[in-house]
Amino acid sequence: MAKLLGIPETLHNFLGQVGRNSLYHYYAWNFQWHEPPRKLFMLSHMRSGSSLLTHILNTNPEILGFGETCTRYASANDFYQLMAEVHWTLRQFRCSEKYTLDKLLHDYLLLNEQLLTSEQIYLIFLIREPQGSLASLLKLFPHWTEDFALNYYASRLSTLEHYARLVNDKQRSLLLNYTQLCNQSELVFSTLQDFLKVQHPFSQEYELLRTTGRKFVGDPSPNIQAGKILKKTKSSATPIQPDLLDKGMKAFNQCYAKLSEYCVSLEAE
Repeated sequence: MAKLLGIPETLHNFLGQVGRNSLYHYYAWNFQWHEPPRKLFMLSHMRSGSSLLTHILNTNPEILGFGETCTRYASANDFYQLMAEVHWTLRQFRCSEKYTLDKLLHDYLLLNEQLLTSEQIYLIFLIREPQGSLASLLKLFPHWTEDFALNYYASRLSTLEHYARLVNDKQRSLLLNYTQLCNQSELVFSTLQDFLKVQHPFSQEYELLRTTGRKFVGDPSPNIQAGKILKKTKSSATPIQPDLLDKGMKAFNQCYAKLSEYCVSLEAE
């Protein structure tokens, strides 16, 4: 886009930042008098299927987001930054969505955990079993060791448990896993619709976004370009060392059990 307009990339980036800042200040002023859209946080880990779920959520016109905005949340004012980032990036300024979506895959993004207790924030916890997660992490980051990948995975699952205990509100917390998303999609869709109290249904087929496949925003692999859910099949990825896989399964099972105590889940339907 910048090349077509003859604008140097540095200037184009500067103009983009100015645009986001302008939206931020406008929203901070405008929403003093009425409620902004609710915030929908997808709390997950890398290679969990979060990009797929992002695209599925966007099939509903009551939800707007594109993936990782990299917003760091220290105060409620950062919610306006989220809105500005989403609207500017997607070039959609209608501000009529019921939920503005962000996905958080790293601990450092949530500087103030107490923000999660706000009744204006709804949470979707999404986790994936270790074989698929670790194999995908190692493929994405070939310089990582299996131990390093496991440490990230187990540590992040522990953080998700902590968040769920902190919120302790099944009205605002939903638990999903990757296998359910791929193989029980219709049940996932109906659960999402009930949980979020949205009128429009969700669809297995989705439109690609301006950010689809962009590095550091979402899944850069070809699968996300399919425009629909691809059913999960038996993984052909290189096996993980058995002892590390056992540790990963222990972390996964513990996390899933704990999240099930604090979240609505498909098993509880």
